[in-house]
Amino acid sequence: MIQVTRYTTSDAIRGSLGVDPQDCSDEVIASSNLEVELEVDLDGWLPTHDTLFTAGAATGATGAEKTTKNLILLYAQWFCAFELASRFLLFPQIVTDGKNQMNRFAKVDLDRVKDLAASRMNKYRKSLDELVNSSSEGVLPIVSISTPSFDPVTNT
Repeated sequence: MIQVTRYTTSDAIRGSLGVDPQDCSDEVIASSNLEVELEVDLDGWLPTHDTLFTAGAATGATGAEKTTKNLILLYAQWFCAFELASRFLLFPQIVTDGKNQMNRFAKVDLDRVKDLAASRMNKYRKSLDELVNSSSEGVLPIVSISTPSFDPVTNT
């Protein structure tokens, strides 16, 4: 196991996908620059992530600070899992020793795995964004009241 970023480990990423070190080694994870991708992503929408994580990990952190830290941990884990699942040809599907052959993931749709990882990643991003940035993205009123300053019936 390696510490991929301050927020997640290779075991957490692999555990999210249900693969083991033989499927995806620490070296593959380390050389794929997941930490850079995560850093760029977080800097784009949560530039204070480092400060928020440090506050949540500190002794005496409030409940809200701990929740924020935990959401960062979960988001990082699933972001990296999604990115790893998006790397086609990463997981061997046929394993052979020359005489025997085993079809791995024969009944598992790897695109579905990627979609599920994306779903979890987006779930934690939305929760974290709402908590930290008070974002209520996509919530617009369907009906609202409008009082015009001019009455078209009486022309006043």
